[in-house]
Amino acid sequence: MTLYEFGMRYAGPFFLFLFHARVEGAENVPKNGPLVLCANHRSNVDPVILGSACPRPLHYMAKAELFRVPLLGPLIAALGAFPVKRGEGDREAVKLSLRVLKRGDVLGMFPEGHRNRAKKGLMHFHSGALRFAAQTGALVLPVAIVRGKGFWPFQKIRVVFGRSVPVEVLGWAKDRPDSARAAADNLQNEILRMLEEKQT
Repeated sequence: MTLYEFGMRYAGPFFLFLFHARVEGAENVPKNGPLVLCANHRSNVDPVILGSACPRPLHYMAKAELFRVPLLGPLIAALGAFPVKRGEGDREAVKLSLRVLKRGDVLGMFPEGHRNRAKKGLMHFHSGALRFAAQTGALVLPVAIVRGKGFWPFQKIRVVFGRSVPVEVLGWAKDRPDSARAAADNLQNEILRMLEEKQT
């Protein structure tokens, strides 16, 4: 059993319990094939919660600084994370992301780019996740991480998996460069809709 498999079986349920997280729509995650999982991002624990909620092994980018922390770096690498140098156009991180999808695995991404410290709404979505999907034929699955009122340990969290779709359904067209922005906006609007629907 790999460290990731051990974590999925034992640590995952523990983290969901610890953060009072309830999972909805996990059956919407395709059982196989390349998938780009896109979620909103408001907390440092979002990758842990998302990885614990996803029924398939999840690979994701983590800021390069974390890999220089003793013990933490090797641990998150064993759990499927790989480093990205933010703000530098990290080509190696791009290659690793595409490699994950080309072998039919799940890539987790936060299109906002970094944590959104606002209590409501979403920040501008970048189109990188959709580009990865377009290049590999991966489906895109929107995920809403919905937080209740208050702070941990009293705050309750819901992880809501939407429906996976081809990137073209979001408005992406390879012969129209301007479609990347429209597709990213459509993805943002879908996650925002999910957030608002579950917060009511």
